[in-house]
Amino acid sequence: MGLLMSRLTGYVATQASTLTRRHPVTSFALAHVFLLLVFFAPYLLGRLHFVYRDITAYFEPFAEYFAKAAASGRFPLWNSELYTGMPQLAVGHPHVLYPFSWLLAAGPFSLSLAAYLLIHLFIAGFSAFLFARRLGYRHATAAVCGFAVAWNGYMLGMFSNFQMLSAVTWIPVLLFALERVEGGIGLKALPWILGVGVSVFLLIGAGSPEVSLPALFLTLIWVVLRFAQTEKHRVGIWRLLTRLISLGGGVLFAAPIVLPALEWLPYSIRRNGLPEWMVLA
Repeated sequence: MGLLMSRLTGYVATQASTLTRRHPVTSFALAHVFLLLVFFAPYLLGRLHFVYRDITAYFEPFAEYFAKAAASGRFPLWNSELYTGMPQLAVGHPHVLYPFSWLLAAGPFSLSLAAYLLIHLFIAGFSAFLFARRLGYRHATAAVCGFAVAWNGYMLGMFSNFQMLSAVTWIPVLLFALERVEGGIGLKALPWILGVGVSVFLLIGAGSPEVSLPALFLTLIWVVLRFAQTEKHRVGIWRLLTRLISLGGGVLFAAPIVLPALEWLPYSIRRNGLPEWMVLA
């Protein structure tokens, strides 16, 4: 029996090593998914539940409201259950135009939230891996980068305010899409230009301006620095312009999210900032 197990373990290790060498992207994705499934298994199987702070007091009621709206065949532009009524479009998170918000209303809340978090952590790690590979790093280094982005303390410690985790998810996606944008606005660049725009939309739509605004500012600096590292020839200038247009288009694409929130901001109880005790609590 021991000999059989030894041979089986050796065979599995050999096959895993071969898969890693021949298909590094697939092997990273499979390893990443496996670890995430193991981590979230207690929630997906209903043995544990998310009940901490904002999860129960804030997000779960919104998920129930979305579920009621979907069941009645109505898109919730207005929420009569907040205050004496207010536009749901002005609620930053979960935002009705952020597609993954509707996943929270797809089933039992804890199971839906576990699936939501799993998807975002997978996207964050996988896109960071692809971004590192695009920059020329080896597969092992890119894998470390991918795991570090998805499995750091910030990402795993933000479940009670998961809109921040959601916003961070789209930063490596945005950077990878920007790196794939080549000079000129042609058919070859169009998918990646659209990818940049969608990434910006999702970054803003995730509902965490304390993440999205600095991220967009630093991304703009990244684009300029990447241009400074290249020769100032026509292709480099076109690449810079195309990337800037892509970012600007994404911001315009997110206008239905930003404008209602700005219009409602003067009525917010937090319009003048938070009290000291709440910040330091």
